[in-house]
Amino acid sequence: MSRVTFDSPGVVDLDNSVVDSYQVHDSTLTIFKQCTSGPTGMGDDYLPFITENMDSESELYRIASYFGVAIGQGSYYHTGLFGPLPVIGSNYKAIVFTAIVKDNKTFDERMKGWNYLMACFFFHDSLIPSINQKRELIEVLFESFFDKHNHLSTITDRAIKSLKRVILSVILD
Repeated sequence: MSRVTFDSPGVVDLDNSVVDSYQVHDSTLTIFKQCTSGPTGMGDDYLPFITENMDSESELYRIASYFGVAIGQGSYYHTGLFGPLPVIGSNYKAIVFTAIVKDNKTFDERMKGWNYLMACFFFHDSLIPSINQKRELIEVLFESFFDKHNHLSTITDRAIKSLKRVILSVILD
């Protein structure tokens, strides 16, 4: 398996790209951290499956809660790549990579300076075959990201956008 990193040559610039009629803005990457009020999203605030009748913040909270239950978060903090999981009521799915990172501001005494994150890559159903085919490489990309960003304070919107670009580059290649 070839190893793609964020600095690999040939990772295509995806701004305004269309590959096989799949538009880049049809995907999004949000990382949920655990907070006192529940899961809180970082990263993309655009969700292609949100209609004008929906409140995006409450929809994100609903989705993150559902994914957390589906993965088994609670007493056990499972890590790794899960999915695709359905985004109920839409033609979208998500793959979810969970990781535990350092967090000096954690609210949960049980976590003792750590936070449980769910990185959710949302995509249209049309990408399922490609994602399934490249699943191992996508998992390596997430692992590499969280190895590099092993403290919550280092996970910025820019880093999340970079990860999204690399994942899309692999999927659409």
